Amino acid sequence: LDLAARYEGTDDRAAAYLSEIRPCLEQISSFSCTEEFCCAAATILGNRPGNVGSRKVWNERDLSDFRRARKDLIDILERKRSLCHMTTDPGDPLLTGSVDLLRDLSRVFVRYREIVEAEKAGLGGLDFGDLILNARRLFLEQGDLVATHFMPRFRYILVDEFQDTDITQFDIILSIIGTPSPGTDCLFIVGDPKQSIYLFRDADVTRFKEAQRIVLAACEGRVVNLDTSFRSTKEVIGLTNILFSRLFEEAEKPWEFSYEPILASDARLEHAGSLELMLAPGDDDSAVSKRNEADMVARRISSLMNRNPVEVYEEARDRTFVKRPARYGDIALLLEQRTNLPYYLAAFGRYGIPFYVHGGTGFYSRQEVFDLYNLLRFLELRHDDISLAGVLRSPYFGISDTDLFLIAQERGRTLWEKLQRSAATGVSPNVRHTTTLLSSWIGSAGRIGLVALLRRILADSGITTVYAALPEGRQILANIEKMVALAREREEAGSYGLADFTADLRIAIEEDEREGEAPLDTLAEDAVNIMTVHAAKGLEFPVVVVPDMGMRFREQHRPIMIGDNPLLVGLKVPDPREDYELTGTPMLAALREMQRQKERAERKRLLYVALTRARDHLIMSGTAPENPEMSVNLARSRIEWIFPALNITGDAIAAGGLDLSSDHGPIRLAITSDPAAIPAEADRERPELIPVPEACAGMNGIWSRPVFERIPGPIRTCPVSGFDKGVLPGRKPDRERERPRYLPGIEGATKGTIIHEVLRGRDAGVVCQEFGVEDPEAIRQCREIVSRFRSSELMQRVKQEFCELPFVITFNGKRVTGKIDRLCERGDGTWMVIDYKSEGVVPEEYALVAETYAVSMGIYVEAARQILPGKTVEGWLYFTETGEFWNAGT
Repeated sequence: LDLAARYEGTDDRAAAYLSEIRPCLEQISSFSCTEEFCCAAATILGNRPGNVGSRKVWNERDLSDFRRARKDLIDILERKRSLCHMTTDPGDPLLTGSVDLLRDLSRVFVRYREIVEAEKAGLGGLDFGDLILNARRLFLEQGDLVATHFMPRFRYILVDEFQDTDITQFDIILSIIGTPSPGTDCLFIVGDPKQSIYLFRDADVTRFKEAQRIVLAACEGRVVNLDTSFRSTKEVIGLTNILFSRLFEEAEKPWEFSYEPILASDARLEHAGSLELMLAPGDDDSAVSKRNEADMVARRISSLMNRNPVEVYEEARDRTFVKRPARYGDIALLLEQRTNLPYYLAAFGRYGIPFYVHGGTGFYSRQEVFDLYNLLRFLELRHDDISLAGVLRSPYFGISDTDLFLIAQERGRTLWEKLQRSAATGVSPNVRHTTTLLSSWIGSAGRIGLVALLRRILADSGITTVYAALPEGRQILANIEKMVALAREREEAGSYGLADFTADLRIAIEEDEREGEAPLDTLAEDAVNIMTVHAAKGLEFPVVVVPDMGMRFREQHRPIMIGDNPLLVGLKVPDPREDYELTGTPMLAALREMQRQKERAERKRLLYVALTRARDHLIMSGTAPENPEMSVNLARSRIEWIFPALNITGDAIAAGGLDLSSDHGPIRLAITSDPAAIPAEADRERPELIPVPEACAGMNGIWSRPVFERIPGPIRTCPVSGFDKGVLPGRKPDRERERPRYLPGIEGATKGTIIHEVLRGRDAGVVCQEFGVEDPEAIRQCREIVSRFRSSELMQRVKQEFCELPFVITFNGKRVTGKIDRLCERGDGTWMVIDYKSEGVVPEEYALVAETYAVSMGIYVEAARQILPGKTVEGWLYFTETGEFWNAGT
């Protein structure tokens, strides 16, 4: 408005633009009427003059201020545009549609809940939600029981970490203390609302204000501020006070709290800490920017350990402090999100920095896990070209791009067929060796145990030697051993094979399952700790690095939202005015805005938790913001909070830092923008001395090669099918066959494999495509086979089941291998082996077919009995053509 008045009447497009929107600016600034405000906002958003403003007319600073202010205003209004279109007209189709949809959803939900409760009742089980809700019902609905058994039992109640309390827990606490009154002197609450960071778990920080009101007003209690920190140096505390007194200035909303400064303890006042902000070089390619920042962080950590050692203070038992050089284990890298974790792991590897990923993250995103998963998946599904390609390019074989291209040119339906043909024509010795190894492992898959297969792969491939030579070799090998340990644990539980393991790995990888990397015992006390800020809550470290300060905030919008008042529900419904496109209701827009504000407040608290984990030294890193003077309320990243709150300017960056004034005197924030200024270089892997265990100290000896007793000859195995043919040849029914009901025209072996695959749970369309069957009718028939099987009376009584279960047993003096099609436990505790038969058979021939397969069924049943000792096991044939079962006995 000031610029509009100053340049009024000037012959300039920018001045004319300001004259046009000046009434709208006045309406927005006065905010006397909501409707007028929305109309003014819409007018401003609809008036986009482009890049206007002549330097001949405008003062250079005024023109810069005009463009920045206009950009900020447009940005604010764009973010809130949806709020300007809210309506409460009862006839609005969005409102009537949402009411109809919620009514329908309520009917479905009631039925869904009945089904779930019936299933849980049948299993005699409760889930975690049941435990919490039932406890709440007990305390709220059984007042006499609570008054008799609980209220007299607890004279005092102390709730620690109260800021993380959810609504249900708070209700239970209030029911135990009874109606709050001046005579209530039993409740003690300890907490810090600035550390409430579990909104995603329904921890509601607004309860903290409500609890304060109850303690102060209803109970006439008092508040004791714990304002002295015994953890951190005056530098860390000083920066925290300066930064968050500005970020927490507003406390109007229920989820906002004002900041109370903290003081350093007398014991730490003389300790020398440090503060640093590293600004990594930016790039148009975001991946390059991330690599630059990760490399800069790794350089700084390497420098702290080698070229410019830093000292930390270790607290002794008598509360005195001892100064010593920092170790890797003193350092923590605290991530707000795991998105950029691979960049830091790679950078640490380049600089030879040992690390350990805490808190259940990182394991399933490791390349060595991907490579082993691809290999196992190929051994299970040899038509999986993508998995095979990944294995060929992995360190297991190291097939070059050139050889891979030549292999792809060979004839064959699958990459495996092309690889075999390529090996036969002699492309390269490596390709022939690769094919030989894969063929050997294929022969072992399903015939030996899962752990035995993994051990054979590791031994035959020599992959441990390859990994051991890499910079991260020790961590990689530890992760491989963890994979083997996971397989052993599940295999020892029984009924677990290759197919189960690959399925579990696929789910874990796709869902980014939380699993920590394998700890390295020899490095456990001297490795950089990598964890999320949430995992670090309650911990402290001498040196803390908080990276990714420039990462944009992510907003995740849910299609259905419920407000703090459960009667407020927002959702998307079809809008007849927009060709029935799903459109958010006004209430959804309002709830999303409220959620956005809550999340923004929690991000500030998350930053507070991250920075206050530091005891002695704090390092922050990110890329410099495009607009360092952006308002804190408009910030889209943490670095855009830091710059205006600390008044960081270009001059401060050029000077290498700035001085800040704190309650304990001046403190220095160093600013590093040139990675080359950090004295460090990519490290070479240095041999490490392995400590001698105390039990072996002073001992010596000579290693002798173990001697194994040789057996007379090789152990030969026989597949179940071969065994059957050798015992009962030619006993198949002999008659003129009718056209098969399912998958006519597909040869027997292929047909049987397709049916086996879909019955084990795979998608019919995917299976048919893999075998070159594109007929929609064939896909429909496969789905009908599965539907008939699953809906059969026998399968309805099944409690649990396992598919394609591999085994190796001794039968009549021979080692026999095979797979059980399906092993099922019935409700009465007995088990049944189901063997699928896809050939055309009429009911009159069931007995003859059962006799023909009597030996193979006997082997399957015996294998199941060995898997399930002491259990009753029966053999059943399932004829897919007729959809009927036949009891083949035991």
